[in-house]
Amino acid sequence: MHYHDITSIDLKNGDGLRVVLWVAGCAHKCKGCQNPVTWNPED
Repeated sequence: MHYHDITSIDLKNGDGLRVVLWVAGCAHKCKGCQNPVTWNPED
């Protein structure tokens, strides 16, 4: 996995205020993934 982005103030990805670290390079390609842009393009 690789660092993709960080959201320092997030209210959209769960209950309450949080910090979100987005990673890239996932090879699972789950149906309904909310961030397919972070998938590994080489897989």
